Formats: sequence, C-alpha cells, structure tokens
Amino acid sequence: MEIESLQLGRYGVAGRSGTTAATIDHCYGALFNPHATKDIFVILATYAKITGSQTTYAQRTSTRGTVGSTVTPDIDNDFDRLLAPISGAVLDLAAYSVQPTRQGPDCFRFINAQSNAGVIHELWFGDLGLRIPAGTGLGVFQGTAAAGQCDLTFIWDE
Repeated sequence: MEIESLQLGRYGVAGRSGTTAATIDHCYGALFNPHATKDIFVILATYAKITGSQTTYAQRTSTRGTVGSTVTPDIDNDFDRLLAPISGAVLDLAAYSVQPTRQGPDCFRFINAQSNAGVIHELWFGDLGLRIPAGTGLGVFQGTAAAGQCDLTFIWDE
C-alpha cells in the first residue's frame, strides 16, 4: 500500500501600508491568523520602506488590533491555485486606530537610513517556517517616532 505524503498549501499575500503616525511602536502591517485551532507557518516575510527613516522590527502579536485596511487572501493567493487559506489568514495594513498587542522581545530589528528607503529586508524562516499559532500574528513595527510607509509580503504554509 502506498502512503501519500502530506502536502501543505503555500500562500502569498502582499500590500502597501498606510502612513503610520509619528509614534514609536506603530504597526505597518501584520499577517494575522484568526483561526480557532489551525496554525500557519511563515516561510518568508519581506518589507521595503517606501517613506520614512527609522528603526523597524518584526514581532509576534497576540491580538489583531483595529486596522484601517485588510487584504483577504483567496484561491488566487494559493501557489497551486487550488484552495483559499483554510486558516482565514489576513494581511492587516496600517493605519491602526488600536495597535496589535506585541508579544515578548523583538524577533528581528533593522535600522533604515533615509537614503535606504526602498531597501528590501527578507526574513527567511527556513523550510519549516515560523509557527504562527491560531489567534496570533506576525507584525512589522516602527521602532522610532517617525511616520513612514512600507510594502509587505508574507509567504506561508498551512
């Protein structure tokens, strides 16, 4: 008897944040997993600063916050174009009126000089990915009090 291998669906979503307030720790955007029980695994996250010059960081979130806009992935975001994300994962984009709740220490921190606007930062989490448990997310935040905007991309398996 032949055993079929388990194949996860791979998804990608991207969007441009709104301009954040000139306040420390404002979120540009976050991939949020609203499912009650299903985990997702982020393989790659990228962001490119469009405007602004400040420190930025990626951090896990335990709440979604109140977001200004959302990109809801569908079957078109499936690399194989077979199924919409079962998790219902969404890309939330600023401007947030209530920020997501940050968990623990920063995952990664970057410094951007004004002359480096447009530089792409890639967070590759390996073949297994970074587990984003049900009801949590992964956000990109500004670390200094300066307004800014960026493009975000997340690729994940579920």
